[in-house]
Amino acid sequence: MKRISLALSSILLTSATALAQLNPVWTSIDLKVAQASHVVIGHIAEMGEASGSAERNERQQSIVLVVDETLKGEYVSRLPLAIGHDRWQQLDREKILCSTCAAHTHRLLVTIRPMQDHPSSVTDLDNDSAFDVSGDLRVLPTGDAILLSAREEVLRSPGVVDEKTYFAWGPSQTFMPGTKFHGYTVYVPVDERQESLAHQVLQSQPAPAGVTRDRKNDRAIAALALGFFRSPENVQLLKSLLDDPQIEHDAMGQLDYPVRAVAYGVLSRWGVDVPKPVTRVKIQEPWDGKKPPE
Repeated sequence: MKRISLALSSILLTSATALAQLNPVWTSIDLKVAQASHVVIGHIAEMGEASGSAERNERQQSIVLVVDETLKGEYVSRLPLAIGHDRWQQLDREKILCSTCAAHTHRLLVTIRPMQDHPSSVTDLDNDSAFDVSGDLRVLPTGDAILLSAREEVLRSPGVVDEKTYFAWGPSQTFMPGTKFHGYTVYVPVDERQESLAHQVLQSQPAPAGVTRDRKNDRAIAALALGFFRSPENVQLLKSLLDDPQIEHDAMGQLDYPVRAVAYGVLSRWGVDVPKPVTRVKIQEPWDGKKPPE
C-alpha cells in the first residue's frame, strides 16, 4: 500500500467522515476482509441463551461456529463467538439464531477483527436476498458472488491489516445507479482499483453546465481519491483540474469550485508548486442564478 502524508490522510478521512454523516454508509466486503485477522466459512453448531435487554441495546448471544473453510488466519475447527446487539438483531431477524429454522444450517461468511471475540461481519451466503458491494464498486447480488469477492480480497490482503487505509466513495452518478447502493457512501480498501475508478470518473464525466445548487456528480471525490496515488500522470491530471469549470452554490454569499479546491489541496500536499486557483467567488444574496466573473 502506498504511503501518504499525515496531512493528506487527515483531509481524506475528514472528507470520508463528512460523507458518512450525509448519507447511509456501507462497508464493502473487500474492506471487511482486508481489515480482518480471521475470515472463515462455517455453520452454527451450538447456541447459548440470548441475554441482555434489547431495549437498551445490550442483547447478546454466544454461538459456536463449526469452521468448514478458513480463508484467512489460523485454522481452528470450532470457533466460539459472542454475538453483540447489532449483529444479534440482524441474525435474529434473518432467523439464523433459531435452532428450528432452516436458516440455522446456512453457510456463514464471518470476518473477525484482530483482538476481538465477536464477528465484525456475518454474511448468510445461502440467503436468497444476500447482496454486498466489492472494492471496485461492483454490486454482488448473490452469496456466491460475495464469496468470490472475499476470496479475491484475501489474495490481495493475506496478512492482518487492521488499520487498512480506506476511501469513501460518495453517492455517484457513474457507479451503481438504480441499485441498492445508489445514494450510499461506500467504504472500500485503498488499492489500484480506486485509482482506476478515479480516472474513469474524470474521463467520463464532464463538468456540469452552469451553476449547480448541489453536487451533480462525483468528480471532486475522484480527484480526492487520486491523493493516494502520486505519479507523474496523476500530477498532470490534477494540474489540468486547476481551471475546472464546475461551480456550486454551497453557502450563502459564495460560489465554490470544488474540483479545483481538491486538486490544489492534493498537489500542495505533494509539494508540487502551482499557482493557487480561484476556488471561491463572493456573490450578493439573493442570488440571481448567474455565474459571476472571477
